[in-house]
Amino acid sequence: PRSFRLFAQACPTVGALQPAAAAQIIAADGRFAQCIEQGPELPIDRRDLAVARDSHSTPLLRTITIDGVRYRQLTEPWRDGAAFQIARDLSETESTLDRLKLRLVLLTLAGVAGAAGLGWILAGRIVRPVRRLRDAAEDIAATDDLSTPLPTDGPGEVGSLAQSLSTMVAALATSRDQQQRLVADASHEL
Repeated sequence: PRSFRLFAQACPTVGALQPAAAAQIIAADGRFAQCIEQGPELPIDRRDLAVARDSHSTPLLRTITIDGVRYRQLTEPWRDGAAFQIARDLSETESTLDRLKLRLVLLTLAGVAGAAGLGWILAGRIVRPVRRLRDAAEDIAATDDLSTPLPTDGPGEVGSLAQSLSTMVAALATSRDQQQRLVADASHEL
């Protein structure tokens, strides 16, 4: 690597670079000076050199990989026809995002399970009057006892249906009574 010591004096103070893992100043011809001694050497390509050549160019932000570690690197124009590169290790950020993803998935699953449970409970409460009506109708069909009362306390349409069924059962009971009286009268006359 071509190192350029003269630029090293133009580096910001090390404290100003926190939490960066690497920083360097590059000249338009590709020479560079590292600003953080123990940091990795950042890659320099033609886009970085273009930033160094044009002091009015737009800063260049990209993700790079050095020795299997991902960094977020910013290259921006610097003074005296140079560019300043700074990079931060993405491991901490990616770890935080992974934990947030896991929490989001768990919260979503908990929300779906809670909504399903609440829906199940509410559906059971809403259907309860229909079940009672069904059970009473099955009881009448099984015992043939038309005097069995039907629950008519359901809300809205269910209550209206129960009332109609109750009226129908009462009409059937009256019809059966009349039929039995007719049979009894006919057998008495014969």
